[in-house]
Amino acid sequence: MVIHPKPIQLTIPPSLLKYNVTPAAYLAQNPDIHQLVVGALIFATPVSTYEDTSDELTTASSSKTDPPDGNLGHSTALRATETLHLIRSPLDPCLLLVQRSLDDTLPDRWEIPGGSCDTTDPTLFHSLAREVFEETGLHVTRIVREVGPGERFQTGNPHSKQPPKTWLKLSFEVEVEEVTRAIQEELTDCIPANKRHLSAPMPIPEQGPAYGKPYQKTIKGVKRTVQKRLPQRDNKEYPRDRPRCHGSYVLDSIPIVLDPKEHRDYIWESRDQILLASREANDLLFTGLGVTNVIFEGFRLRNDG
Repeated sequence: MVIHPKPIQLTIPPSLLKYNVTPAAYLAQNPDIHQLVVGALIFATPVSTYEDTSDELTTASSSKTDPPDGNLGHSTALRATETLHLIRSPLDPCLLLVQRSLDDTLPDRWEIPGGSCDTTDPTLFHSLAREVFEETGLHVTRIVREVGPGERFQTGNPHSKQPPKTWLKLSFEVEVEEVTRAIQEELTDCIPANKRHLSAPMPIPEQGPAYGKPYQKTIKGVKRTVQKRLPQRDNKEYPRDRPRCHGSYVLDSIPIVLDPKEHRDYIWESRDQILLASREANDLLFTGLGVTNVIFEGFRLRNDG
């Protein structure tokens, strides 16, 4: 099975049209930069849906009081067991992070999807969409905003005859087709809570990473063997007094396809989870301070709207 990318069609805000040029044109306009790198912040805000019932009698009649004899006439009355009130509660936005493979530079470190711009890419945004697809299998549909002023860094030995290269990494918040579809399905395909059988215990998922059958994927013209990471869920039972319909499982339904030569794992994490893991537990190490700053700036801009 070979996954082929779809034709790239992007929605770009007018404020970012300056980046809608070829990498060569951008470098010509900025001669102090030798190479461009782009990164994508992909957010998902899952929605939990709960049932809310009321003991009061609900009527569709325009009259606020019922007739004395209890006859409701032509109005429609439903008891709480027959009337369904669904409360949709948005959870904290989560960001997609990918973990570098053990054989790559900075092994086991975490980062956002992205990579270098190729001279064959029509624009910088096409470079971004291509890198996102190659690293995650997701399809970028919209560029939301630029995140941060861009990070400059140098590579090479300053004492050698070859002058060091100056790189510029630009980061953007983007929307992808698969996340948009998963959220829409969460909102429209919820099973009403009073239509489900809640007597069965919640299944406890298996622990540890699980991968599907390997298959062939063409990346940059080279066929590689990849495996899809299967969804993982927390090993806990959910409160029985607040039955859920899909809930945060929406993140598990988003199909992420990793290239094992570049990345070995992925997670969806909220700002608080990232802050706790990186500062206290120290088990979420990023590739550099620039990535950390971009991530928290992305959360700030998203919360500010």
